[in-house]
Amino acid sequence: MAQSFLQVQGLTKAYGSNGALSVPVFENVDFGIERGEFVCIIGHSGCGKTSILNILAGLDEATSGLVIMNGREVRGPSLDRGVVFQGHALMPWFTALQNVQFAVRSRWLNWSSKEVELHSAKYLEMVGLGHALHKKPAELSGGMK
Repeated sequence: MAQSFLQVQGLTKAYGSNGALSVPVFENVDFGIERGEFVCIIGHSGCGKTSILNILAGLDEATSGLVIMNGREVRGPSLDRGVVFQGHALMPWFTALQNVQFAVRSRWLNWSSKEVELHSAKYLEMVGLGHALHKKPAELSGGMK
């Protein structure tokens, strides 16, 4: 059986420090990706999507398991792989709602404060962030940002 261009075998990532009990974010993940194939990793906030991508890029190490790309194990960053980082451009002193309101006010200068708030909250709710309206960026996961 031919091997995939990218193979992920038994990938596990757990977080913990100084002998503390490690908490796995994901365990025993297996998949393959063919050259030129387009793949999305989806899941709820905190399920390990960014951790998997960081391991694939060689920017982080798995607790266990292997990542093999083009027949070679991924161990650290390399010019063979490109990474596009999430760029948040959020103001850390504003809440999620205030960050969105800032953009809405810039676009609709004549809207009242109430119109801006309702519009901003509506779109945060639409993307599943209604629970995070009053959280600052440091309190949000990378995907939430």
